[in-house]
Amino acid sequence: MFSKILRGVIGVLGAFCLVFSLIPMLIYGIFNIGAILLFPAGALLLGLMFFWEKIAAWHRSSRGRWTRRLFDAAAILCGAGCICVLGVIAMMIHAAYLTPPNEAQTVVVLGCLVRGDSPSRMLQGRLDRALSYLQDHPDAVCVVSGGQGPNEDYTEAHVMAQYLIGRGVDPARIYQEADSSDTQENLAYSARLIRREGLSTQVAVVTDDFHMFRSLYRAREAGLSPSGLSSLPPWGLLPCYWLREVFAIGELVLEAL
Repeated sequence: MFSKILRGVIGVLGAFCLVFSLIPMLIYGIFNIGAILLFPAGALLLGLMFFWEKIAAWHRSSRGRWTRRLFDAAAILCGAGCICVLGVIAMMIHAAYLTPPNEAQTVVVLGCLVRGDSPSRMLQGRLDRALSYLQDHPDAVCVVSGGQGPNEDYTEAHVMAQYLIGRGVDPARIYQEADSSDTQENLAYSARLIRREGLSTQVAVVTDDFHMFRSLYRAREAGLSPSGLSSLPPWGLLPCYWLREVFAIGELVLEAL
């Protein structure tokens, strides 16, 4: 019975990985490391499900052989890797949803892709989250952070500022940081601007939920006292971006060693 349940779970996980690998690539045109890795992971899991009986029979008949020991070692490594990934995801969830917010007077919105003079859907979600906070906290100011990326006509900061102004935010409440090109620079350059303008270093960082752990880390690294305001990306992009972020956090850990 346990074997059948395990086989079913593996099949469901495989189908999940395949579907959420194809959605970003076919619908959104996104080919990040998360989407790319989900595809072979899904294919491997589905193959394991379909050939479960043959693999189990081979495993039973290979007692004492080096191939079985190699297979068992690979399975243990995969299990350990999955545990590590789940641990990182737990930290990401805690940062995004379980960290109590502070009453920040400075909001920092991290940029991402813009198309022409319009924010992408993901960036619009961040801006709407910031807009809601600014409306509820009329004394708060906002730093929009993001330079001009490849194939972008304007800086991300400019597009974000125009979006907020167009929805009623006083331009005097908005500060543009338009030189950064990644998360570390977003927060380092924003911190420099905040100190130069005499703004509060108690900040609310606005970014997508999967990106919050790393963003808060970089904010503290830059000398700020941050809390997070998470936005939710399109549901079809969640698995690939969360997986991509696991690798980014792994890189952060290696950098700290």
